Amino acid sequence: MKKIFLALLILALAAAFTACAGCDEDDAPDRDDLSHELMYTRELAHARDLGGMEITIARMPGFPEECADTFELHDWMDDDMREQVQALWDNRREMEERYNFRIRYVGLGGFDFGATGDRGAWMEIEQDFIDGIENEIRAGNRDYTVWNLSAQQSFRANAAGLFAPIPTELFDASEAEWNRCVWQWSMRGGSPHAFSPQGERWPSGGGIMFNMRLLEGAGLPPDLPFTLQASGEWTWDALEDVARQVAAVPRMDSVIVPLVALRSQDFAIQALTSNNADFAVLDPETGLFADATNTPEFSQTMEWLVQMRDERLVSEVFRSDADGMWVDGLSLFRDEEAAMVASPFHFFADLPHEEWGFVAFPKGPNAQTHYTPTSRHPFYVIPYFFSPQEVEDIVFAIRMWYRLPETENPDWMHWANEWFENADPRSISESMVNFTENPALQRITSPTMMPWAHWEESFSSHWDQAWEWYNRGDWQTQELDTRTAHQIINDAQAEWNEFLQRINN
Repeated sequence: MKKIFLALLILALAAAFTACAGCDEDDAPDRDDLSHELMYTRELAHARDLGGMEITIARMPGFPEECADTFELHDWMDDDMREQVQALWDNRREMEERYNFRIRYVGLGGFDFGATGDRGAWMEIEQDFIDGIENEIRAGNRDYTVWNLSAQQSFRANAAGLFAPIPTELFDASEAEWNRCVWQWSMRGGSPHAFSPQGERWPSGGGIMFNMRLLEGAGLPPDLPFTLQASGEWTWDALEDVARQVAAVPRMDSVIVPLVALRSQDFAIQALTSNNADFAVLDPETGLFADATNTPEFSQTMEWLVQMRDERLVSEVFRSDADGMWVDGLSLFRDEEAAMVASPFHFFADLPHEEWGFVAFPKGPNAQTHYTPTSRHPFYVIPYFFSPQEVEDIVFAIRMWYRLPETENPDWMHWANEWFENADPRSISESMVNFTENPALQRITSPTMMPWAHWEESFSSHWDQAWEWYNRGDWQTQELDTRTAHQIINDAQAEWNEFLQRINN
């Protein structure tokens, strides 16, 4: 299967070099005074006139500069996608004319295509972008009306008080639910300072990919995870039962790993999310992080992970094959050496068969339903120097602009059908639909919000040693760590508290 996602990313970035003359100020309606005297109610929204307001949405370099006059229908798009993109931008242009405003995307900073494969270069580009946000806002630059950020990119500037508060009453019920995670993590002084346009959808979170043929070979119904998920019985205990039955199958020439994690840290984050636990919480009054590793939910999750380790039901397996190449968990799953893989993302796997599926991570004892971690919500922020009336007008315009046409199918569904073309259809129609279209089931975890410029300063670095209890190495010969959950937490505690103090200051 072609690596569709990578190709699309490269082509999308290439569009950054396309001219955007139609977005220039000379072609936009004249700007009127933004200090409106008349306050429009939502009931009269259809009559609202924003006076030719121009809104510039700044985002990472490499993305195309575009507006309703300059968007492109690329050759790599199929007919259905071209029709969707055309309808989307036609709808945006209609909103602009109806309410008398204009929106355009711009990129801030440079982008070096030669550095795209270099992790350090990517981090430098992102750090320059974060520094640029703060510099432009501190300078009072009104040319950038809105900033489209990731959760992590937003934290430092928000903590410094550079964003305007967002009135939650401007959003209807469905939009408020979609914004719940963003509002929670952008709280300062009791008010959210970011929002997320409801029209932007991505397949959310991660879960468990499972090989239906290997489950059937272990005496289980091949679609058992789908059945348990639908009935609400897909729990930690149920996952253990499936893993134990797979592990009990006698084999002469090979060992099938019941469940493999791509990275034990990612696996732990999914487990914590599934049990309503997290590494840290945010104080909504101060915007500061507080330690949450001392909560009963966190300890209970760690104890379950240690139990899974001790029974050898799960492993983060990295080993060298006969050719000296490193083999990771996804490769083991692809080669049918693992029955399940806990993935932090929706991977599109080129499997040699069509007998596999995808479900949510099983729920823990402290959860009423399944939850999935997500970092896909964009954080849209407005600089602090825009007045409350301007903020209201800007939010209204963006809400209208991002609303999807009535007849449009979700873009994420189009891509999911491409990526998971060999999966059981329930992977999309049940698992992904449920969690993508129900933001109440999504959780943004604290590691996603942690700011860091270098790996040595990151959340991952501070917890890296704590996850060595999963031990990398050959599944059959590795020596397991014997630390208890309490010892694992204690080993990381002092450094963790120091890390929280540093990012809070």
